[in-house]
Amino acid sequence: MGILSVKPSSFRDKIELRSFPTKMSSGCALLLEILFALLFPPLGVCLRYGCCTAEFFICLLLTLLGFLPGIIYALYAIVLVNPDRGDRYYVLV
Repeated sequence: MGILSVKPSSFRDKIELRSFPTKMSSGCALLLEILFALLFPPLGVCLRYGCCTAEFFICLLLTLLGFLPGIIYALYAIVLVNPDRGDRYYVLV
């Protein structure tokens, strides 16, 4: 069945199914989370996941043990881990 023979309402329904989730971070929010992760890593992770999550407490512990490991983990958690997906981690390879 071609696109031209599909009714507009059903075509619109198909487009809505393929659209991105509404919980996806916008570019500005992602930029602010990265900026906060560089200044104070647990704050960036808290904005992304909330304050009572495992990611936040791991980042807090790493920041207390050393500032650089906290920054590395915060950037990893903000950029590579997607909280909207079910598996929560991207496949790198």
